[in-house]
Amino acid sequence: MTLLGSALIAVASLLLLGARIDVAHAFPGGGPGFGLLPVTDATPSCAGCHATTKTEYMREVPPDAPLNATNQLMSEKHYKAIEQGADVYKLLPAAEREKLLKQVKLVDQNTSISIKVPKEVARGKTIKVEVSAKGGIGPGSSVMLVDTNLRMQARPVQGNGWLIVGPPEVIGPDGKPQTFWVDKRFTGLAKNVNFVVIGGGADVEKGSYPSWKITYTLQAPAKAGRYTLAAAFLYGTEEPNEHKEKGKWTLPAGGLLGPSGRILFTDVVEVEVK
Repeated sequence: MTLLGSALIAVASLLLLGARIDVAHAFPGGGPGFGLLPVTDATPSCAGCHATTKTEYMREVPPDAPLNATNQLMSEKHYKAIEQGADVYKLLPAAEREKLLKQVKLVDQNTSISIKVPKEVARGKTIKVEVSAKGGIGPGSSVMLVDTNLRMQARPVQGNGWLIVGPPEVIGPDGKPQTFWVDKRFTGLAKNVNFVVIGGGADVEKGSYPSWKITYTLQAPAKAGRYTLAAAFLYGTEEPNEHKEKGKWTLPAGGLLGPSGRILFTDVVEVEVK
């Protein structure tokens, strides 16, 4: 029996016996500061520690589920934890928690994402999908194209038959192209990824919030029909102080598994493929 097979049997046995298994949910690869991010595609479920910005993003989840649309909402999962000094936030003095809460609310209020897509396209032809994103504390946020606005069941648009033609084109806050993410693809691998990390972050004290333009070139599916598209924006609200001390990684106030991350979707749009 393989090592993997033995491990699966062991986990199954523990589950049958009712044992508790704590699972660490994290950003794929552990987060930008660890330098281990796989430069490949992901889904918007992303990190279990993230909080959702709207309850409608988890409408497929039963209300009585352990992780549901209400308790995963940022006001419940994050704001309350800071206000009440729960979990790791109990280590922060009240004044610091008050300051932190003000910061994360400002980041949320000034973060947005929108999508612009042609209403129709011929089968096999290409279209440009333009995504506009703003906000996030940085130093890196991420964007992806999905088929709907469900956190747990949305999938990359490739699952519906779209083909991403070429690397996504990112224009950063300084008006210049950002290629650092796709440039990390291993030698010989295509750069037509869906999931893309974008660089830059907010300066809340100065009231400065970065913005990006991300353009995807999509080849339409071979099958005619009406297809739904949306963009997902994954961003943070607590500053991790990355690179402030010669590249030293400093965790945000909420720690590695704090609920300071967010998942924000655009409206779902329809494209008719003829």
